[in-house]
Amino acid sequence: MATSIIGAYSHLAGDGQLLRLTLTESSGCGVTCPGINTTNSDLEFDTALRRAFIDTWHILGRPGYLRGVKCEFAPLDPREKLPQYYSGESLYGALSIALLRFFLSLQPASAQRHQIRTQLKNGVHHAELSRIAVSAAGGAAGGDFRAVEGMDQKLKAAARTADIQREALSTFVVARGQTVPCQAAGTVVNVTPEEYLRREGLMAIPILYAMDPMDALGKIFEGQSGALTATIT
Repeated sequence: MATSIIGAYSHLAGDGQLLRLTLTESSGCGVTCPGINTTNSDLEFDTALRRAFIDTWHILGRPGYLRGVKCEFAPLDPREKLPQYYSGESLYGALSIALLRFFLSLQPASAQRHQIRTQLKNGVHHAELSRIAVSAAGGAAGGDFRAVEGMDQKLKAAARTADIQREALSTFVVARGQTVPCQAAGTVVNVTPEEYLRREGLMAIPILYAMDPMDALGKIFEGQSGALTATIT
């Protein structure tokens, strides 16, 4: 079963882009990314991909075995091209959330640590990620999310996509404490993503602040459950 999520990426030239990450089971080990030559990308990007898998393994309680995962990238806007060179750690957040969701749907509850089983009772493994965009790096240990650079360009790309493809994006997930540099009265100030969108006159996008992949997944499911309840009632 495939799991899909959106990663917000900032090119070396400074332009923002949204990439669709689709995860499917593979016969290999760890995470493989067909079509991406990681030797042509920087060490931070390559490390982020490998760490997302390892951190997911730790969150799940270090099960004896995790199936191999194939991750395929595609531009959310078909008129755009994939980056020729990948840099930075910002796709860590999207991949780690998608990996956690992917493995929660595959593994029986008996194979999960108690914390995960408790969350599963609340239906977290049913969270729908296809309209979720994420930009967060991984912390030094434990999979905690860290703020990333280039958020201004990523938010512009997300607002543009949300304006043109209204069904393509519902929530933008960032690390707690994420700020965005913004020009104000001849100086640069750091503001929240919501304030940046307002100041720039961009389309408002729901921002979700998360500590780590599990926190993000739980909050995403809670938000979706609340929206569904409101629709029914």
